[in-house]
Amino acid sequence: MSHNSKIQNSVLVAAFAFMSLSMGCSPAKFQMNGQEKGDNGTLAAPIICDPFDTANIIDPKSGLSGSIYTIDAKQPRYKSSRDYLKYGTELNANLFLDRVYVPTRDFSTGFATSSSTLQDATGATLVEYFGLKLKSTVKLSAADAEGDYQFALLSDDGSSMYEVKANGDLERIVENEGDHSTGLGCAKTAIPFTKSSRLPVEISYYQGPRYSIAMVMLWRKVTKTGLADSACGTSGGDYFDTSTGAQRPAFAALTKRGWKPLEAANFELTSGSNLCAVSQ
Repeated sequence: MSHNSKIQNSVLVAAFAFMSLSMGCSPAKFQMNGQEKGDNGTLAAPIICDPFDTANIIDPKSGLSGSIYTIDAKQPRYKSSRDYLKYGTELNANLFLDRVYVPTRDFSTGFATSSSTLQDATGATLVEYFGLKLKSTVKLSAADAEGDYQFALLSDDGSSMYEVKANGDLERIVENEGDHSTGLGCAKTAIPFTKSSRLPVEISYYQGPRYSIAMVMLWRKVTKTGLADSACGTSGGDYFDTSTGAQRPAFAALTKRGWKPLEAANFELTSGSNLCAVSQ
């Protein structure tokens, strides 16, 4: 394996270890299958299972599929998640998540692998400058009422959410880009949902300069004229305890105004299967 390949595989393990750490859990253990042979004799892509949540993924059609992107020291320090996807290097991996809920935490100690802390090409601990792309289809769960819904992204650093049109084009629903502390970006329009509605989405995120990280996908049922929220477009809110991930009063205030994180039951894979699903 080349030096670059070793770095990429380490980044892949580490980038998702941070999600487990963000929940106050013990460092996640990953089994990389990148050294296994596929049916055609080529190296199989690693399968990375959801470190956001300790619960097993039961339904093979639930969750989100994703990719991770890295940049090298010679590239600009982008301030848009789309630039990481456009100009970064996509790692060879199959990535599956349960939901998007990563409370704010400090990320000064870097990415822990099974044997060490990951270093970048300069030998420094890797704590910054990578991107994520997540895909799924959003739907109402059995507990959700039909109606108009407004989406939001609470992130540190930048993120965006897009509707994937039938022709593959992307229409941005939420923009929360740029280097910033934990901040809320909100949709400017509401989207109607019935029990049969399915909304194909793509979510992009990037971690810019050190040290804090966060990524939470929210929505709330609204009237079409009731979309204003004083927190939309602001950053620096004290939403979570950065040591434990516990919700703080600022997040409780969001929930009082109707915002709530999307749950696993709100995500459906309509193309392919969640390779991390287990039998009940």
